[in-house]
Amino acid sequence: NKENRLGSFIFENGKVRIFQKDGHGSQIFLGEDNLKKRIYKNDKIKLYIGDSRDIVVTQKLMKSKRKNIRRNNHSRIILYDIEEELSVKIENFKNEPCDLKLIEYIPGEWKMIKTTEPFEKENNEKIVFTISLDPKEKREFKIRYIKKNIRN
Repeated sequence: NKENRLGSFIFENGKVRIFQKDGHGSQIFLGEDNLKKRIYKNDKIKLYIGDSRDIVVTQKLMKSKRKNIRRNNHSRIILYDIEEELSVKIENFKNEPCDLKLIEYIPGEWKMIKTTEPFEKENNEKIVFTISLDPKEKREFKIRYIKKNIRN
């Protein structure tokens, strides 16, 4: 349109990034695409800027601490346990409720210490959280476990 002057000049090939105002005085990055060729004045183009963000899951390792350290006769560490705590944030951007399965893999021998969400242990290394979210709901929970007998 004339206000944004789009279509009134040539785009050289290269990366195009798309942003949107977030309503809080800042901008949100929506995605990017590469122009393979030069786009001339009044040409039309289609950009693929990625899939929409219906549900976003963010995990962060909050704590990782060695415990129960075992040493050999030369004082070298041979075995230890690690206590880890993850923070999981889930955000439903849709206008409708959703159900999701969050799968977490914990390799080796481990024991759950604490979590605020119920889970199902599918096998030795795989646990599944089944979570229902209301429209526009945000939820955060913690997972704390100890991995045992880690070899150095």
